[in-house]
Amino acid sequence: MPTAAEAEFLAQPWVPMLAVAAPGRAPLCIPVWHALDDQGHPWFVTAKNSPKARLIATAGRITLTVQRDRSPYAYVSVEGPALLETVTYAEFLQMAIRYEGEADGTAYAESMRAAFDAGTRWRITLKPERWSSYGLGA
Repeated sequence: MPTAAEAEFLAQPWVPMLAVAAPGRAPLCIPVWHALDDQGHPWFVTAKNSPKARLIATAGRITLTVQRDRSPYAYVSVEGPALLETVTYAEFLQMAIRYEGEADGTAYAESMRAAFDAGTRWRITLKPERWSSYGLGA
């Protein structure tokens, strides 16, 4: 169970790093945009045919780490199983606006609308089991 400070920090539009096991090599670790569902679980979007999606489907588990990369430094890391579901355009639009603002987010989402209408993107939701953090106070 996250502390209030961890949940609040995770709710901010930081760009988290996704980590997922990659057989025969080091884990894949890449940045993603994220949002939170109604239960406070982080989710992000990726193409269904991407290497990232294949690794997540195989591993079944992921870690997301969000950080404040300036002083005072802080981070929240969340680990758990990943649920893959087809994402809707409306969900992606919400996320794009979260990161880019109303005008730019809407324009960006609209530029990708065909991919969402075709159902070629996953919404990957992390079901948190383990939390760790640093720099959030007592």
